[in-house]
Amino acid sequence: MRGFIFARLSMSKKRQQTPTEPDTSGPIAVQLQVQYEFPESMAIGAFANHMLVQTDEHDFHLSFFQITPPMIVGSSDTERMQHVKGLTNVSARCVARVVVSDGMMPKIIEALQGNLDRKRQLNETRSANGKEKAHDKTA
Repeated sequence: MRGFIFARLSMSKKRQQTPTEPDTSGPIAVQLQVQYEFPESMAIGAFANHMLVQTDEHDFHLSFFQITPPMIVGSSDTERMQHVKGLTNVSARCVARVVVSDGMMPKIIEALQGNLDRKRQLNETRSANGKEKAHDKTA
């Protein structure tokens, strides 16, 4: 994956410049390419079906969990129901935790919303094309 990051650099030393040299006394905008690296332990990713969001004064704490339904065993419905009534909770294993600044959160929401909108549109297009193909086969 590749992306771009924009950095503003300031030159702290002022020097005499000739008319052919650019002015470097103020901030300089530089575009750098981001090379994303995934540690081997994160290369595949982790499945999460539950999320907890907490906030403090400056940050959002996003915790992603995997909840696996408990095994319900028993040879009869009565035995299984007794087992269910005995349950008090299910385990939620944290698979990732990310802290995001207040300033970054709107960008994340915008990126997620844009991707969700595109995915829904693609699914609608696929669904419509599938219905047309099914209609063509029966005609």
